[in-house]
Amino acid sequence: YFLQAVLRQWRKLRLSNAPKIVLSMTMTLPLLPPDMFQEAMSIIQIEADILSCEYPDILQFTSYLRRTWSNMASKISTYGCPVRTNNIVESFHNIAVQKLGTRNINVWTFLVIIFYTLILIFLFLEKLADLITDQELDFRRLKNNVRPRRSHTRTNRERDIKIINAQKDLINKR
Repeated sequence: YFLQAVLRQWRKLRLSNAPKIVLSMTMTLPLLPPDMFQEAMSIIQIEADILSCEYPDILQFTSYLRRTWSNMASKISTYGCPVRTNNIVESFHNIAVQKLGTRNINVWTFLVIIFYTLILIFLFLEKLADLITDQELDFRRLKNNVRPRRSHTRTNRERDIKIINAQKDLINKR
């Protein structure tokens, strides 16, 4: 959510033509340990100050960062986390739509279907049971540090190793 919100604010302030250094630095904030957020925000502010003569709205962007995100470092930080996205949640919603057959089930329509069509109830419960089984399996896999769905691509493994090494270097001040 952080990256989407930051990018949305960047675009809202019409900074699309501004140099991307401030945006890029901002988007790496979640990779830092929470105790380094304030230092990183200061570095971002220095870059923004340099660019503010030509792109004054960039100061509104850094103000937004301080106002909205600076006190949420522990919630934003994915430092040391093996999973840095909410793809599992999004995957659950997509699977639920596939298995249940609809994105938004109206409660009253659902009750009418239950009342008038026992066959549909059986099919629905069967699909729901399949969904729950799939999610329980994913949960067990996650508890055992196994990816719940597709295997890690070589590119993603390399990216993860690079991030972990950069985080270690950062902590060791290398």
